[in-house]
Amino acid sequence: AIEAFALQLALVLEKDHFIKAVNQVELLTQSEKLQRTLLDSVSHELKTPLAVIQASLEGLAGLKNPYVAEIQTANQRLQLVVHNLLQMTRIESSAVQPMREWCLLADVLQQTLNAVQDATRGRSILLNIPTDLPAMNLDAMLYSQAVANILHNACAYTPPGTHIEISAGLTGGDVLNLTIADSGPGLPEGSATRIFEKFYRLPGSPAGGTGLGLSIARALIRALKGDITASNRPGGGAEFLISLPVQTLPL
Repeated sequence: AIEAFALQLALVLEKDHFIKAVNQVELLTQSEKLQRTLLDSVSHELKTPLAVIQASLEGLAGLKNPYVAEIQTANQRLQLVVHNLLQMTRIESSAVQPMREWCLLADVLQQTLNAVQDATRGRSILLNIPTDLPAMNLDAMLYSQAVANILHNACAYTPPGTHIEISAGLTGGDVLNLTIADSGPGLPEGSATRIFEKFYRLPGSPAGGTGLGLSIARALIRALKGDITASNRPGGGAEFLISLPVQTLPL
């Protein structure tokens, strides 16, 4: 009788545990859904006034006023924040669907560097891309955005005058490995995985960031069936490795 009672009690406790677990999952799901909705709403509401500010600044371009330059810088920072928020909500709602096309990696990287030239100003970019890489079938826009986010991050955590190395190669003929290495202070111990978490920022991070850049970069690459890892370089600095399975054209 005692054993039967103990069994019944165990079943009741187990059922209660599962009910609580299900309720917690539902609550978390609703909370994340609300968070995405709020972020999307706020981001869209900010786009219009930011566009108006940008248009007004372009009209004042001829004025040699330091305040105009400061407003321009602040507006660009806000636009990047809004872009990242919108990008994250699109990714989490599965609105990001890869559209692959045949392209050359060197062309994709050059377009990326042109897009981030303001952020990389004052730093030298060293490209080590083999000239015999074949054409690859990938979503150039998503890939470029991921690389751009890593470059923005590298510039935010390294002093002007340093260099950033970008190198690439194929492994096994069908895995594209792209390495972005900087010569900054490197990653604090235990942060190599956490830096990809949403809204995570390293202690002492520069003002103005949201902690979404690397999270978005990894999400974009994972949407392409690849991944990003981070580590410290033996000689100092941080290194990001983007590994992506690709289809290539025979040379």
